[in-house]
Amino acid sequence: MTIKLSSITEQLCNAYLALKDKTEVEAFLRDLCTPSEIKSMAERFEVANLLMKGFLCYREIHRLTKVSIATITRVARFLLHENYGGYKFVLKRMQTSKFLLDRSEPEEFTAEVLNDQLYQTFLLFSKDEMTELYNFLLDICTPSEIKSMKERLQVANLLQAGFLAYREIHALTKVSIATITRVARFLFQENYGGYKLILKRLGDAGLLVKAENSADEDNVTTLHG
Repeated sequence: MTIKLSSITEQLCNAYLALKDKTEVEAFLRDLCTPSEIKSMAERFEVANLLMKGFLCYREIHRLTKVSIATITRVARFLLHENYGGYKFVLKRMQTSKFLLDRSEPEEFTAEVLNDQLYQTFLLFSKDEMTELYNFLLDICTPSEIKSMKERLQVANLLQAGFLAYREIHALTKVSIATITRVARFLFQENYGGYKLILKRLGDAGLLVKAENSADEDNVTTLHG
């Protein structure tokens, strides 16, 4: 499936493609996403893993993972019926790389273990696989989650570029002051360093979106209806 990406969407995909190891993925996601968003992505990927392995009884998956039936149903729809193919692409590569968790093993499936599996997924894409990466984001995230990630990264870009007046950033991006404040905290005060790492890499590669393009069209809503 060919998708025409906006410049803001390309910036987000380039950010993920610039990550080089699991530590960098973790740092970036901790800055970019809320803990509940990371937890949701990790859970959805594990549900997709179980569905691909033949755990077709939703109640069995719910018993193993404690993930809601509604979420399991959503993952099944995107894995088995939608045509993005992101889950299938990543699951095949994870299986080849032997990074997939096995529920038959007696290992504790803690949040940390599931997060580690999630972090590995973002290291599977080569530089020329932006479409495949975006397809994976379309499968594993809701449209609002993708929109939030794009907005937060663009706000971090503007803050780093010296747009320190929150109302100025709000006027350019239409992002709420509360979100801008959160991004500023993770960019300047928290010690994960994910934003700074990615902004430097994208800046060095000439891949940062300029301020005048910050209100670029959001294609996620269009794609999902």
